[in-house]
Amino acid sequence: MRTVIIGGGGHAKVVIDSFRRAYPECELVGVVDDCPQLSGGKVLGVPVIGHLAMLGHIRDSVDFAFIAIGDNQIRESIALKIRHLQFDFPVLVHPSAVVSSSVEIGAGTFVAAGTVLQPDIRVGAHSILNTGATIDHDCHIGDFVHICPGVHLAGAVSVGHSAHVGIGSSVIQTVSIGNSAYIGAGSTVVHDIGPGVLAYGTPCRVIRHCE
Repeated sequence: MRTVIIGGGGHAKVVIDSFRRAYPECELVGVVDDCPQLSGGKVLGVPVIGHLAMLGHIRDSVDFAFIAIGDNQIRESIALKIRHLQFDFPVLVHPSAVVSSSVEIGAGTFVAAGTVLQPDIRVGAHSILNTGATIDHDCHIGDFVHICPGVHLAGAVSVGHSAHVGIGSSVIQTVSIGNSAYIGAGSTVVHDIGPGVLAYGTPCRVIRHCE
């Protein structure tokens, strides 16, 4: 299971550690990142082997790729940019996560340590369910979403494509959060939040439309 990690920041460290715990047989062949400061270095012991352009050169020698970048828009743009390379993207679930057998998780999604996923949850592709998040029954989470550490979603919550739910936020049952909405840290979401807005507070209120 030869795997290349895309992205060399702090989130990549969490992903690399989780790969080692979830797939001890996995060979992490390298990290690719366009940041010049990372060139020639290592991320948690994994060598940085080049920029994103390197992926085309190593495609035939790796089995999987994983986009380890916390920013939703950047993660999605990279997925689209390398789509023609037809990488396989594994689902990465930390061994300490609790995941119901009825949960469906899309390719390239990361379920971090201590996360709890209750029955009949649907999670899209390339999303992040970060450390210690709890997601209750019948929630639907779209593609390229980031559920930050310590977030709590009650039952039947819907989180749209590329939405961000900030650290420590709570969302009551049946609430819908729109595509590309950004929920600030520590918010209490008690009503629907529309697409493309910045919202935060207790109770959570729309502050402005995102640019």
